[in-house]
Amino acid sequence: MIFLKFARQQLRHLICFMMDLVQNPQSKKSFHLCLQLEDPRQADDALDGLRQIVAVRSTSVLPFLIPKLISNPITVSQAKALASLADVAGRALYYQLSNLIPALIGGMAREGDAGVEIKKHAEAVLAQVNQEGIHLLFQEFFKLIKDNNANTRKGVVELIGAFLSSTNSEFDPSPILDGLIPLLNDSKPPVQVAAHAALTNLSKILKKEALPPLIPSIRSAIASVMEELRKERKEVLPGFSLPQGIGPLLPFFLQGLMFGSPEIRAQSADGIGDLIKLTSEASLKPHVVQITGPLIRIIGDRFPWQVKAAILNTLSLLLDKAGAHIKPFLPPLQTTFIKALNDPIKEVRLHAAGALGKLMALAPRIDPLLNELLTGLNNTEKGVKEAVLQALQMVLDKVTTKIDAKVSANLIQSLTAITETEDDALRSRAAKVLAAYACTLDADELDAFLKKVVLRPPGSGSWKEQLFILICLGHIISSPRAKMSKSLFSSSVAALFPFFTSDKPPVRDAVCGVVSQIFVFNEDSAAGKERKEEMTSSASPLITSLSSLFSDPTNDVRIAALNAVKSIAKRRPEVIGAHLQRLIPPLIERLKERASMTVKLAAERTLLHVLQLQVSDARLEEYTRTADPASAKYLSDYCKRVISKLEPTSDDEAEADADAESS
Repeated sequence: MIFLKFARQQLRHLICFMMDLVQNPQSKKSFHLCLQLEDPRQADDALDGLRQIVAVRSTSVLPFLIPKLISNPITVSQAKALASLADVAGRALYYQLSNLIPALIGGMAREGDAGVEIKKHAEAVLAQVNQEGIHLLFQEFFKLIKDNNANTRKGVVELIGAFLSSTNSEFDPSPILDGLIPLLNDSKPPVQVAAHAALTNLSKILKKEALPPLIPSIRSAIASVMEELRKERKEVLPGFSLPQGIGPLLPFFLQGLMFGSPEIRAQSADGIGDLIKLTSEASLKPHVVQITGPLIRIIGDRFPWQVKAAILNTLSLLLDKAGAHIKPFLPPLQTTFIKALNDPIKEVRLHAAGALGKLMALAPRIDPLLNELLTGLNNTEKGVKEAVLQALQMVLDKVTTKIDAKVSANLIQSLTAITETEDDALRSRAAKVLAAYACTLDADELDAFLKKVVLRPPGSGSWKEQLFILICLGHIISSPRAKMSKSLFSSSVAALFPFFTSDKPPVRDAVCGVVSQIFVFNEDSAAGKERKEEMTSSASPLITSLSSLFSDPTNDVRIAALNAVKSIAKRRPEVIGAHLQRLIPPLIERLKERASMTVKLAAERTLLHVLQLQVSDARLEEYTRTADPASAKYLSDYCKRVISKLEPTSDDEAEADADAESS
């Protein structure tokens, strides 16, 4: 009672309110005391009184006091009071977070200085949450982070960022990463900015050794975001286009790449690849050096092949996205890729070949690299030779400058030496490389090359050499890069016909694939449009030759011819439509096939696409009007009973089409 005797009258009234509040937390006087917080003359005394009472009876007072301090909208004075009371509330504060945080976030959305002040006080409230209450705080965070209101999402993410930068408590970062990363694709840019800032704070406070174990969580969250972007038909993650771009997440992957277990290193390399895919060239540019150096350094060490393959794939993605900014690393990258071509693991070699081809688009000089690759062809290991050949093809596909005459001669000699190999895949790849070289020549050089190396007299050379020449010729004819005159094109197509009557089934089989290939090209380019006209004039004899192989004595050749016509029908239906009278009679004979069910099934699928039955019955009706009655009835019945029930595309066809496009 001594306070009542000596205090000023105003303070005596306040103490009475406080004593009453201690005895009766639900007293109406608590409401009046809260109202005094809005009066500048009484605010400090009232707040001090509330602090004293909360310090003594926080558990019983706060449940009734908090609702009176979170009016909608909350005022700056109330937010200040909450921050002050949180300082003395202890663990009782944690059970009021579900009421406090939404109210404070609502106040933060106010414009001007009021919103800034309330945000400052909200951060002060959360700063009082320690280890014991952190799970309740994060529980509230993760609930509000999915709110439909953009201001709420923005506010809670800002509070997360502030809390992360001030707390000393231990916590599991995985749920935070899971919650924040998707917000980099939020529909509202302010939310993206807040999430980017919060992730930046998180990456700064975590110890380096804590980063690698988080790689799986980050990659899982990024995978979900990539799926969302795919549905939205977007390629770039909006949050990665902000200042600092991929900066918040890149440290996790770089640390995992440099110091993680082999599995984490591989995941980290793949994760960097994901970041590259989701970032624009302009936003990626500041990070190119930071990314490239560690990737080159780690691939040079003795790690499992999975790590090397992942790094090569990521470097390839980097070349695609930011090749112009990677030129300072050209020499070490070239050395790295060539070394990887000799790796005992096929996947590593294939990645290296692909990356080397992309690197050559940046190389100022091509001849030294070609010489180095040709030296690699002397390696007796089959897998290495295949990888070197693939690299040569990809490099030659990118060549825009003239190749030195000595290098050209060495190239032709090295490739033609592979002609007689027993390995069909190796021979085929060498032929494609020679075709890629031919496409670098100008018109006169190409004419001389074809006449000297490719356009041999019919039947000359072994059947293996014929296969080599056939594949090479097919790729030259079908390439829009080949600088062929009309006369050279015509003579090149004419050179195919002797292969239809070869006495070797593999040659007859191969020419079917070549013919199907040369009917497929890019019509958007000027060269493509010109090639279309030239192929239209050559179509009739080629289609006739293919149909003659429907009755070949070898089933494999029959199937190859049927598949070739089917492929042309799918890609160039107008070409096939002009040759129904040549194609359908021998197809009907194959429908009656009894010796080979495989041939019969191939004929059915070919007929489906020749007649375009998946579109309409028009072609069928067109043909049956002019066919003899018996054939017309048989065909109509068969189409109604069998062909019309076939799926437009089988799994085998989809796979074959994909292979054809990638060859």
